[in-house]
Parts: sequence; structure tokens; C-alpha cells
Amino acid sequence: MKLLAVVFAVSLLFVASNAQPVAPNTENAMDESKRPDAAREMVQDMREVKPFPTLVRYDSAGLDALIRNIMTTEHVPGVATWCSKDGQVIWQQNYGYARLEDSMPVTNATIWTLMSISKTVTGSAIMQLWERGEFDLDDDVNDYLPFDVRNPRFPDIPITFRMLMTHTSSIRDNGTIHSLLWIHGDSPVPLGEYLENYLVPGGIYYQRYNYDLVAPGTNYEYSNAAISLLGYLVEVIEDSFPVHCQDSIFQPLRMNKTSWFLADLNAQHLAMGYEWKGSHYDSTGLWGMPYYPAASLRANVRDLAQHLTVMLQYGTLGANRILNSATVELMLTPHFTVDPTYWKGGLTWHYQYYLGRWLWFHDGGSSGYRTLYGFCPAEGSAFIVLTNASSELNVIVPIAFALMDYALEYNSEIASESGVQEGISRSYETQDLFPTILRGPLQLPKNTSYKVFDITGRVVMPETMKPGIYFIGTDDHMIQKVIKVK
Repeated sequence: MKLLAVVFAVSLLFVASNAQPVAPNTENAMDESKRPDAAREMVQDMREVKPFPTLVRYDSAGLDALIRNIMTTEHVPGVATWCSKDGQVIWQQNYGYARLEDSMPVTNATIWTLMSISKTVTGSAIMQLWERGEFDLDDDVNDYLPFDVRNPRFPDIPITFRMLMTHTSSIRDNGTIHSLLWIHGDSPVPLGEYLENYLVPGGIYYQRYNYDLVAPGTNYEYSNAAISLLGYLVEVIEDSFPVHCQDSIFQPLRMNKTSWFLADLNAQHLAMGYEWKGSHYDSTGLWGMPYYPAASLRANVRDLAQHLTVMLQYGTLGANRILNSATVELMLTPHFTVDPTYWKGGLTWHYQYYLGRWLWFHDGGSSGYRTLYGFCPAEGSAFIVLTNASSELNVIVPIAFALMDYALEYNSEIASESGVQEGISRSYETQDLFPTILRGPLQLPKNTSYKVFDITGRVVMPETMKPGIYFIGTDDHMIQKVIKVK
């Protein structure tokens, strides 16, 4: 009864403020009766899985053996793996060859084509402009572009920044057109030129198929073109997209081996992509495309870990901050529900439930590369898996889950005291608390014991709250997470 009273009271906290609760959207969820049998069975299986099972109690030898076995059975030439727990790097190992032709091994210096992982960096770049007040997420992008972007079937419905970031803009990838734009090396087609010709009627890349049959904001349609439009919006609002990324992300995070273009990197360190042909590997080459903000970022595993870690640490890395804590939390909040049982969309990040874990992640794959990175908030673990093989995502997912299983068993205190790398730790909070976005003043009910804490655990007065992440608690229970923005 006491808990019910607390929950009811918390529902009154924001009546006098301009708060906007973020809750899962079920209106656009897929009708389960229409889901294919195999998918329906998979979702049912996931519902029955107990939270956070440790499938295998991996030690370092067992994890190493699993990775090597997958490389052999799935014909993966090279792999880079990385894992952290509670902010501590507990695993970083490289395997195989970055280039088979000259037997160049994978090392920490190897630079990988990240494919669609690139989208999360583009998300960081555009949100840096958002937190400076350059635009609102629900603004019409046409208010900022030198050309108009409208779905021709719904000319009166604006396409917004939030839609682009959640893949709900109704902008589609036309594979026939895009395949013609891939070249070996960097693309000579300017980003803005490609987008205008792809999105505006009369353009040389334009077809009606470039837009969905449903209205903007109503349907999830994964889109490289939409994310590349975010990169171009950085250019038209502020500066060259690559220059902005270099000055505002790569340099502060010391991502010195990261670039959108091959011309800026040491070719001797680049991992070549490969496809297995049944008896031999074929090199896929090093490709470029004009929609590069969605798929062309290249980095070594250390640099990529910097960006992943800054998301885990609410925008900071050491003394450097690239995003406010509230901005990161807003990016890692569900804004669109694809399926309420297992799939929600953040701002350029995916939030999915799989094998007992809710994960924030992004993957990438095409033309000789398959990549995956993300983290499990409930377990405090993060992972990176980079490969130079054309393969299905399910080839490297077992490696990512093995890394998280290893982290679940790892205990730094036991490891330090015993001199070994492994320990056992199983105390994790599994509650998934969705935040409330607060734009006005926070007013707590009078004559109550509620307190407001910042992310360091310090008590703050509601009237002194600055943009950031806060928690409301009572009787040692965390009741509500609050994101105060602008």
C-alpha cells in the first residue's frame, strides 16, 4: 500500500510544470497476429526468458576459444573485440588478419570501416547543435535547408529532425540508385548535391520510391538517406560536417585515427573487407559513397571505444565534455516504438530486448564488413565487435553476448585481490525506469519527504536545477528519473 501511495504521489509531481512524459508508444506497434510465424515465436521465446541469464560462465580462455571458433566456422578473416564493465576496460583482444594479401595482422592500430555504426556519431554531431538552441527536434527541416524535402504523397506533413533520427521520416533507401553511387575510394559527389538530387523531384537520383507510401512520423523505415540529411543539416546550420566532427568530437575525444574519408587515413592501417566464396576469400575493396554520414566512418577500436564511453559517461571523457548529460539521456530515451515487446528507437540508437537483455546498440554491415557496438545499462557492460567479413549479424552477436556474459561474471575487486582476471558478480538492478522530460520548473508536493538527486548522488533544490539528469527519491527508493533540458 505504501508503494502504491508513493507511485500515485509521484504522478502529481509535474502537474504544475511543463513536463513531457516519455512513454512507450503502442499505437504504431505491429499487430502480433500479422507477424510472421517465426518472428512471433521469437518474440514469445523472449518473453519467457528470465532477465539477464548467464548462458555460459566465460573465463578469458573460454571467451578466447569461442571467438576463434566462430572465426573458423564462419570464415571471418579478422576481428577486434573490446569490453568494459562499470567504466573499466576488462577485455581488448585482436584476432586474425586485417589484410590477407600481405598477412597483415589485426592490431590496436587497425582502422576499420564502421558502416552504420557511423550513424551514432552523426547523431552526436547534430545533437551538439540542438543543445545550443539551433533548432527544436520537432522543427520542419525545410526551415533550415536550401531546398524543400517533402514526401510527395503527403506534401502538407513536415519532416522533422526527430523523424530523421528515429527512421520515421518516410525517406527510403533506393538500393538501385545507391548501388550506382558506390565507388572505390572517396566519393567525389558533394553531400548536398547528392541529397538535393535524391530528395527533390526532378533530381537525377529522384524516384517516387525514394519516399514511403505512409505519412512521415507513422512508420519505421531504416534510412541511410535520412541520416545523411542530418549530416547535411550540420553543414547548413553551422559548418562543414567533417570539420565540425573533427573539431567538436574527434579532437576532444582524442580520436586521432578516425575520419569520414580514406584520404585522411594511413592506408597501411586500413582493414580490407572480404567475402567468403566457398573455397577462397574475395577482397571487396575500400568503398565510398556520397551519403557518407550514414555509413563511411573509419576508426580503430580504441577511437570507437572513446565515443561509446562518452555516451556511457553522459557526455564526458576525462576533462572533456562533448554533450550535456541531459542531451545524452534524451538520445538514449525511446522516442518511437517499433514493437513494444522488443524494439524501440532512440535518437540514432536502437533499444532492443534480446535473450533477456535490453540493449542500446547500433550495428553495421555491407561489402566486406560486419560491426556491432553497444551496452547493457542494467549490467553496466559495453562491447565492441568489428570484423572484415561479409556475414549476417547473427555471426557476431554471439561474440557480443559472450563479452557481456564475461563482464557479468567479472569482478574487479576479486580480480585485484587474487591476481587473476575472473571473478563472480551477480548484483544488478533490472528495473527499467523511463524518464520524464522537464522544460519548466519542477514542483514537488508540499509537506513530503521527496528529495531530488543529481547523477553524483548529491541532493539539489528543485529551484536550482540546471539542464541535466536527476532522480526523485523517497524512503531510499528511486521513484522517477527526470531530464531537464534547456
